[in-house]
Amino acid sequence: MRRAAAEPTLPAGTRLHVVPGARARMARGQLAWTIVMATCILLSESMFSACPDAGFALALGLGAAAAFPRQLHRGLLLAAGVVSVSLLAGLHGDGSSTMSLLVTPGLARDWSTRGLSGMQILAAGTATGLGVAWMSGPRDLHRMLQMGLAGAAATGLGTWAAGLLPAQTLRPELLPLLQGAVAGFISCQVLVFGMLRFTTVRRPPGPHRVNRTLAEGYRTPCLRAYELDTDLADRSPDTQTRDGLGEVAAWVYRLQWTLQDI
Repeated sequence: MRRAAAEPTLPAGTRLHVVPGARARMARGQLAWTIVMATCILLSESMFSACPDAGFALALGLGAAAAFPRQLHRGLLLAAGVVSVSLLAGLHGDGSSTMSLLVTPGLARDWSTRGLSGMQILAAGTATGLGVAWMSGPRDLHRMLQMGLAGAAATGLGTWAAGLLPAQTLRPELLPLLQGAVAGFISCQVLVFGMLRFTTVRRPPGPHRVNRTLAEGYRTPCLRAYELDTDLADRSPDTQTRDGLGEVAAWVYRLQWTLQDI
C-alpha cells in the first residue's frame, strides 16, 4: 500500500496587529495606572516609610489593577502577587529589604538605609507584566514570557527615570508624587504590548518550488495564483484583504499538490 506524501509546508509570514477597540481602553488604563501609582507612592512615604520596597510594589500592583476596572477581583490578586514577588526577591539581600531584615535582623546593624534593590524592581516588573498578560488576553507561554520581559524593562526604566528628578528644584512634598507619576507613566507602557497580537498568514510558493514539486499539468493554476498574489501585494487596499487572498492563493497550490498526489 502506497504511503501518502506529507502535507507541503507553505511559506508563512507574521502579521502584527492591535486588538480591535483596544486603543481607547489602553489610554484609559494608562491614565488610571499613572494616577493610582503616583497617589500610592505619595501615601507610602508616610504609611510604608519603614518598608519602602513593600510600598513601591503595592503602588505598582494597584496601578496595574486600576487599568482593568472591570476585573477588580483579579486586579487585587495581581497586586498581591506583585508585592509577594518583590518582597521574596529581597529575601537574600544585604539587610536593605524588608524580608532580609525579618529573616536576619543582625544585618540592620551595618545598614542604615532600607531601600529598594534592583532585583526587587525587576522582579516586581516581571510579575506585573505576567499579571497584565493573564488579565488581558491569551495565556500562551511565548506571550507570557514576552509580557514578563516587557514589564521588567518598563518598570526598571520608569524607576530609573523617576530617580533622576532633581530634588533641589522641587517642593519636598511634591517630589514623591512626581516620582510616582513618572514611574507609573513609563511602567504602564506594558499595556501597549498587551494589546498586540501576532498572527501567521500563508503565502503561495514561488515559481521555483512550483516547478520542482508539481508536474507540468498542475503548475499553471499555481503560477497564475502566485502572479496575482504578488501583484496584490502592492495594490491591496488593506491588510485583511491582502492576507485573505494570500491564503486563497496558497490554497490553490495545496489543491494542485493534493490532486497530483491522488
